[in-house]
Amino acid sequence: CIRDSLSHVNPANLPEISNISESFRYSALLYLERLAHPTTPSRHPRFQTLVSAALHYIQAVKSDVFLLWPLFVVGSECMGEAERAIIRERCCDIQRDSGFVNNLSCLQLLERIWQEEDPNESGSGTPPSGELLGGAAFRWRRIIDSQRLTDEYIVV
Repeated sequence: CIRDSLSHVNPANLPEISNISESFRYSALLYLERLAHPTTPSRHPRFQTLVSAALHYIQAVKSDVFLLWPLFVVGSECMGEAERAIIRERCCDIQRDSGFVNNLSCLQLLERIWQEEDPNESGSGTPPSGELLGGAAFRWRRIIDSQRLTDEYIVV
């Protein structure tokens, strides 16, 4: 029973735990949606609705150290500059709090994804190299491979 497992949690921490949980839940739903629809552009409402919901909970979380995976998953699909600014800020907060380099490595990878996926540059929402193995779902993998990046991407 969930109630029994939460009986030792300070009630003052329950909103934070709920926000963290919802951040991961919406990020997981977004990830699964992307896997189910690998060639659908990120700007499609099926993705952007989940991006908005996840960002709502990500912004409500006060302790950044738990959110690297949701930030990466949501960041890889967000289209708006305001959304990207939230992702950048939270990744930098995590870096400041933890000191682990992979936090900024993930942000650098997101910046490459955003540059490639910027609708103002390509206009089509499709990568310039044409169809990818696995569709758009694995564009971060293609960027890592194509640029021979040597950073560690533990979160991926």
